[in-house]
Amino acid sequence: PQAGGDSCNGRNFMLKTCVIAKCTDESHQNDSFWSSWTSWSHCSATCSRGYQTRSRYCRRRLSPFHLGNCTGAKGPVHVDSNICEVKPCAAWESWSKWEACSQTCGGGIQKRVRKCKSSIIDMSCQGENSQAVSCNTDHCPTIPPITYPKLIKLGSPDPCPDPEKPQHGYYKKIDQYGSYYVTYYCRKHYVVHGPRLRHCESDSTWSDYVPYCRPICGESSLSFDNVQYQRLRIFGGGTSLPGLWPWQVALTVDGLFHCGGSLIAENWVVTAAHCVYHRQTRKLYSHIKVHLGVHDIKSGLRDPRVQSIDSIEIVPHPNFNWRTFDSDLALIKLKWKANITDHVRPVCLPSRQQRRNVTPGVMGVMLGWGLTEGEKPTTELRQVYMPVVGHSNCQKAYQTETWPVTSNMLCAGYASNTKDSCKRDSGGGFLFPDSRGKKKKWFLGGIISWGNPQCGIPGKYSVFTHINGRFSKWIKNYVFNS
Repeated sequence: PQAGGDSCNGRNFMLKTCVIAKCTDESHQNDSFWSSWTSWSHCSATCSRGYQTRSRYCRRRLSPFHLGNCTGAKGPVHVDSNICEVKPCAAWESWSKWEACSQTCGGGIQKRVRKCKSSIIDMSCQGENSQAVSCNTDHCPTIPPITYPKLIKLGSPDPCPDPEKPQHGYYKKIDQYGSYYVTYYCRKHYVVHGPRLRHCESDSTWSDYVPYCRPICGESSLSFDNVQYQRLRIFGGGTSLPGLWPWQVALTVDGLFHCGGSLIAENWVVTAAHCVYHRQTRKLYSHIKVHLGVHDIKSGLRDPRVQSIDSIEIVPHPNFNWRTFDSDLALIKLKWKANITDHVRPVCLPSRQQRRNVTPGVMGVMLGWGLTEGEKPTTELRQVYMPVVGHSNCQKAYQTETWPVTSNMLCAGYASNTKDSCKRDSGGGFLFPDSRGKKKKWFLGGIISWGNPQCGIPGKYSVFTHINGRFSKWIKNYVFNS
């Protein structure tokens, strides 16, 4: 109403629906937009190849909480992916062999280990790096307590007779606890084998049997440490000290030096089999003279410390092969037992564990009176430190030659050095130290057998008869059971 008139009844406008055109997808797209990307998700892997993702959403401008239809993706959600964590994973190497059982009976433990292989510092493998199992669980046999018969009392009218004295030894009588006892001892360089203590029984006889004195093997009269730091160089080697290797012997045939060898018992020497045959006729020598404790084979044979003993028996190994030099070892029995002194002592034969320790890279000492540089003959005993060479490497070194390297052979030397065995070294020992126990000892790991005819050729290794388990058994059957 104007000018204060009355108001009108009803609405002053009207609404009417209309359709100008049907809407299209493009019209919705113009009304939509993409949101910002979310943060990348965590990688699906901690090493090697993994994936991570991020997302964005299509929103409508007039209604941001409703999904729209944007370009650049199929649907309202756009997912993006990326490769991540490409560093290599840590991985376990193969398990080692099981160690020996810690006990022989009563329950022990044996272990095996494995290493974690990883090129990334501080990256560890999942799982344990060691395993342990029980072994030798059988009960240990119980040793019954030692019981002695009734002992004869002091002052008895019929005591035991004087006990027998072992060769190279003596005994002491002890009157103690109302009984008679004797304790046995051995002279220098010998050790008691058997009962050290015997007692007089009630029937006037001595208990047990008379022990015997066996030579101590593998010990030199000179300090072991002095050997370690000497200049040990045979071909390219150095002169030894007199008495340093008391088991090294020289063999002569018809008065001429022939080969070397090693004393292994009071009346037995081991050498190479080709040393006990005539080279041209290949007939076994009927007589070989063995010189023990010798240092200089030219003038030293007259040394009072040298013992020269004829052979009484020559035993080549039955499998010795002249063509291949396989099983190249022989035993020589002496006409009488050697007198064990500072300059004449036996070397040890290797135990099973010692044989296992002779592996590639282990250093040994070779002895001989062979040629030196320039093929000059030497009259004084020479020595050289040499590393053991792997069997396959030694076979490769001689694959173009006519001499096969068999499984009964052991090789040593240098690929780029001229330290080598040579003519007149044959039969000598290849020795290894064993520092276990109170005193360090040497054992015989090989016997000098053959090498390249041109001595001192780099890469042409010295070849030895390997004192393996089979040869050790053969030697012991002859030496200690004869």
